[in-house]
Amino acid sequence: MAQRIGYLLLVRSEHKFFRHPLRKSTDGHIMPRRIPINFVALAIFAIIFLHGRWDSITYPIPLNPDEAQVTANSLRILNYGFNWNALDGTTAGPLNSIVISWPYLINSDVTFSLVRATAFFILLTTCFYTYLSISLFSKKHIAALFTIPAVLFYSYTNSPEFLHYTSETLSILLLVLANYIVLKHASGNVKQYLTTYFALGLLVGLVPFAKLQSLPAAFVIGIYTLFLLFIDTCKNKASRIVVFVIGVLVPTAFFLLHLHNHGEIADFWLSYITWSQIYVKAALPIIGIHHLISSDALITYFTYFLFSVLLLGLLYITIKPRIENPAGSKSNRFTIFYLTALLAIIFWSIAKPGNLFPHYLMYTPPFAAILSAYSLRPLYIEEKSAKTFTIFFALMFLAYMGFFYKNEINSYSRIKYRTVLEYEFSHNNSDIYSWIPTSNRNLLVWGWMPHWYVWSNRSPATRESHTYAQIVQSELSAYFRERFMRDFKESDPDIVIDAVRGKSFWFNNPEKQSPHVFPALSDALAQRYSHLAPLKDKGLCPRVYIKNEVMKELRTRKITPKSISISATHGGESSEFTPYNLFDYSLTEDTCTDYWLLPDNTLGSLLIRLHQTERLAKLMILNTRNSYSMDRSSGTVLLHFKNQDIIVNSTEVKLKSHPYWTIVEFEEPIETDSVSIDILDFNGLGAGLNEIMLERAI
Repeated sequence: MAQRIGYLLLVRSEHKFFRHPLRKSTDGHIMPRRIPINFVALAIFAIIFLHGRWDSITYPIPLNPDEAQVTANSLRILNYGFNWNALDGTTAGPLNSIVISWPYLINSDVTFSLVRATAFFILLTTCFYTYLSISLFSKKHIAALFTIPAVLFYSYTNSPEFLHYTSETLSILLLVLANYIVLKHASGNVKQYLTTYFALGLLVGLVPFAKLQSLPAAFVIGIYTLFLLFIDTCKNKASRIVVFVIGVLVPTAFFLLHLHNHGEIADFWLSYITWSQIYVKAALPIIGIHHLISSDALITYFTYFLFSVLLLGLLYITIKPRIENPAGSKSNRFTIFYLTALLAIIFWSIAKPGNLFPHYLMYTPPFAAILSAYSLRPLYIEEKSAKTFTIFFALMFLAYMGFFYKNEINSYSRIKYRTVLEYEFSHNNSDIYSWIPTSNRNLLVWGWMPHWYVWSNRSPATRESHTYAQIVQSELSAYFRERFMRDFKESDPDIVIDAVRGKSFWFNNPEKQSPHVFPALSDALAQRYSHLAPLKDKGLCPRVYIKNEVMKELRTRKITPKSISISATHGGESSEFTPYNLFDYSLTEDTCTDYWLLPDNTLGSLLIRLHQTERLAKLMILNTRNSYSMDRSSGTVLLHFKNQDIIVNSTEVKLKSHPYWTIVEFEEPIETDSVSIDILDFNGLGAGLNEIMLERAI
């Protein structure tokens, strides 16, 4: 029995990793099977990913505008579809928004938590297939060694540039999967099914519809695939080539035939192809690539480590050109040239746009690992040399990590994603504009604040989720503005938000960037919309415009206070955290100080007096989080409704976290001329509120 148990614990490699570890012999005895080492590797990768990325997954605000943009686009898919006549992701194709829209299938919302969870699984799959790719020509533990740096980087980076759902995320997976099939074919391990080559073609063909920047890498994979098929000696070579080409063309046919039937091919060409050429600046020099790599300490150390290993391998190849191929590949040189060209074209694609966006580097870890592993194959072909190489690789990696820990660990903190206020995994979006009486689920945000669509759970009124192309002058400005107004008239939103104020991303100069610079939109706002003025306008917060007929109904419902009295204010009476912020209709806490705070660690209260006795039907309270600090919020509040100083109703309410409204509705309207709110407890460093809405019975 002891010998059988010991034998069961032996670890041996096996390609089919989802297999039961026990089997029965012909005489009925239970016999051991090989432990599914690939499954073990996947489980280890998943644990590392979960430990490293969980805090950022539950982080309540967008980590990058690109993440907010692709999420906002998914909201538009429900009502308008996913082609270029419905949404425009600029240089990111519609596949990203399609993939993250899977929660709609389970009647859930597309939230930032679910979007980052999607990125989690995509990157985990990417790393796993990187490991499987290396396993094609090495032992399993060697493949794991080369894959671990990529796993650790994707998991433990503290830069939001790499933690958000980047527009590169899906295209990386498509490229890695396609490369895996190519390497299997080159090694002779692929089964001779035509469907395999169709799938390979489909993966290559999908890449440009995920990220146009990835097209050169897909082109290299496609050309090398055709080369391998042409030099193949199998009988059905022609069939494989035809099936592969058909697979490549299917995605293009799918998108473009639909556009052709709707007469909107021009939208695809102008907004995706022509616009990308305008968007491209002078290519980054080598020093620019170095700046990108240096933006994050972890990728800096991993890059230096992997490239030092890669250079060592290439030097070895140069010294000893003839290398025995343990995987049975027809030409090691072809594969080396292919992998080198693939990584080189990836760096070219990173440099070509001329943007210092670190998240472009997301492409490099898998392919750097595969090229390094393949280049160093001569060092671990034999059993003895494999053990020596394993020790060398591990010691070298530990040395680099030791330098990282010594030099960077103090400044490389990931605590910033562990906020003072605790946030849970979210699967439902808020609706910060639910107090506006409209059934129209379209919203227009002028500027570059696409996460407001997500927080309102409303579809962008135009196919863009930001208005860069309408604000910044270019040779396509006339086209983008005409298309914008066409979409605007079709969706006919009841709410328009001018976000070009305060600390808004990219666009925050009202004099040069507000809607008045776009005459057609400015005229539409003047004729059909009214500005919802705050109780006191500070000029820094976004301006809310509501369609005239909706505004008329809102004014009949909305109760404006006569005065507001508070027990205290953080920073004193002249502080920016004034109680008038509670009635400014600015709700997002990211462009201006639009909330009220009590002093540190202090309970308090406020009294709202009305102009007259009102029949109150509903009270809505929006909590604060203290903007990006996320360290203050109110807990439980006690509400007193009075009429002529006599309490007519009292209720105790636990407030939801920002940006979710807490709503108190009455079965029968109550008559009141004042409302007092006593804050009974708080979370974090103190209490406060963002907004209060009082609705009269009609």
